[in-house]
Amino acid sequence: YFENLFINKSVTILGVGDVVIKAKNSSLPVVYAENVSNARLSNLTLQEGLCGIHLHNVSNFTISDVKAVNNLYGILITSSSNCTIDASVISQNTYVIALINSSNNTIKTNEILDNEYGIYLNDSTSNLIYLNYFNNTANIHADTCPNFLNTTVGNYWSDYAGEDGDKDGIGDTPYVINI
Repeated sequence: YFENLFINKSVTILGVGDVVIKAKNSSLPVVYAENVSNARLSNLTLQEGLCGIHLHNVSNFTISDVKAVNNLYGILITSSSNCTIDASVISQNTYVIALINSSNNTIKTNEILDNEYGIYLNDSTSNLIYLNYFNNTANIHADTCPNFLNTTVGNYWSDYAGEDGDKDGIGDTPYVINI
């Protein structure tokens, strides 16, 4: 499909089979959601837009099993809360996941690879970010960092420079985030 989707109400969009949506207008997001609560996107591939997905002023929005490929932003979340990105692959974008002025979101079990920048946090707090695989040119940039990047299960960081003295596969020193 060649389309730019605009979502402004509670909706569930589930792809059946191999559903690929390419931006009809590459200067717009493939999917843009604004002023929405309780919506869901699942099982889609989103390509060649300004963003694969842009959520603005939304809450309780779930993104699962989505591939965001070859966009400027894989997923851009602005002024939003209580959203979840789960079991998705975000690759070959310039910026992967950007959270700007957003809080209480969960980003878990995603593959975030082959991008210029992994995750970007700006004026965003109390976000849970765990069980993700990060392998990018730069994995994280945070202007503010009161976020929970490493719960008891943590993330995989390709540029981790700490020690794993007991060889259990879990770093013994925290992943360093430069602000």
